[in-house]
Amino acid sequence: MENREFFETGTVPITKNVYPEDSLSAVTSIVTGEDHTVHGIVGHSWQATEYLAVNAYSHNGQRKVPNLVDLFSYTSQGTARTLVVSGNQKMARALGAHVELASAHPDWNNQAVYYSPSKGLTNLYNDAVISDISTIRSASQKRMMKVETREGFILAAELYAIESLPKTLAAMPASTSSTPDFIAIGITSIKVLTVKFGAESEQVRVAMGLLDTALANMYAQLNQMYNSQVTAEIVGLGRSTTEHTTKTQDTQIMKVTGVSADYYYYNTYSLDEVSAFQTSLWVAIAFIIIVTIAIIWLVKMDVLYDSILYKTTDGPRPIPNVK
Repeated sequence: MENREFFETGTVPITKNVYPEDSLSAVTSIVTGEDHTVHGIVGHSWQATEYLAVNAYSHNGQRKVPNLVDLFSYTSQGTARTLVVSGNQKMARALGAHVELASAHPDWNNQAVYYSPSKGLTNLYNDAVISDISTIRSASQKRMMKVETREGFILAAELYAIESLPKTLAAMPASTSSTPDFIAIGITSIKVLTVKFGAESEQVRVAMGLLDTALANMYAQLNQMYNSQVTAEIVGLGRSTTEHTTKTQDTQIMKVTGVSADYYYYNTYSLDEVSAFQTSLWVAIAFIIIVTIAIIWLVKMDVLYDSILYKTTDGPRPIPNVK
């Protein structure tokens, strides 16, 4: 990261996880203080095969350790206000309170909002619609935005959520403890726009400007609400658009270590995989042997007597030619 001033604060480099190179895994490491081997989030999905995968942060795939929101909520017994917004459900789950904690304490000051393409801005913990699609579209028209694509709606939803954040926070009960409030914004619109249009595209440039303005206005309002006692931290994960999956794993390992991924897979197959491979191998070898024997037998067989090529009768052998 470059050393430049932002919101009257300096920037410092953060050593990222060298592997896996995945934004969801990296964010989870930042807010938990543990790496992927402990929190269990290797990437956006766990893929067994090309066609079989389990989404990260599904109902049965939550992280294994608490994050900052869990810590703030537990320490204050739910009085500290925690508010998370994102255009992606998985990112909202990574930054927000663990669903089991939030479900066990529905009266706590935890709120996490994500963008659902079918509903709009949705509460992560109870699936209630906060702002529907029509509201997001109307807000985008006021910014002179023409929203037609999935990527455009994600950007419009994040802009609307950032714009509404101070009002949403003010509506939550005030904290009665010394534990600070926690606000997190997981911006994913820039990434999807980069994948769609390219990092140097006009769409990405305009989106960056809109987000910069929205964040600056939000910060000014929060600074006023908290009497200038706001600490802002911005974490940039770079412009990587390739997430960690079974297809990119080998490339990432080689990129990080300089060693072929085959080195790491040596002698790491399960017993079922070994059994399946040996079965396929020996069946193929047996089939080749049978075909070879059959061909040799056909070539060398005596065609003058009973065979699959000639069938004689009870007459003299060989049967004389009939003219």
